[in-house]
Amino acid sequence: MNIYFINFFKKTTVFSVFLTVILFLGINFLPVLSIHYKHIFIVLFFYVSGLLFHFVLIRLTEKKVKSFTNYFMASTLIKLILYSAIILLYILNYKEDVKTFITVFFITYIVFTVLEVSSLQKFARNIK
Repeated sequence: MNIYFINFFKKTTVFSVFLTVILFLGINFLPVLSIHYKHIFIVLFFYVSGLLFHFVLIRLTEKKVKSFTNYFMASTLIKLILYSAIILLYILNYKEDVKTFITVFFITYIVFTVLEVSSLQKFARNIK
């Protein structure tokens, strides 16, 4: 297993637990935010999809190092399309909870994107 993926896995797991605790506290102690238990699944979704995309990107790059940028851009495009589709489907199906969902989704997206990009920067510097 690649050391960069293992480090990413550890950081992502810690941040996922941290975000889940924050959401749980928001659900129980700040009802004015109207956060619901289903919003915890957003963290789970980003955790699983982030690990999957990160793992595939590192594996593909190990096979063909010169294509790192192409693979990274392609994975980013796929993720943006997937995330946009999820937001659109949620908006169409649950009109009463859109603001909270998009806010939690966006904050989670930012956190996981920062984690992924920082990990991939370290990986990209050391590929040969």
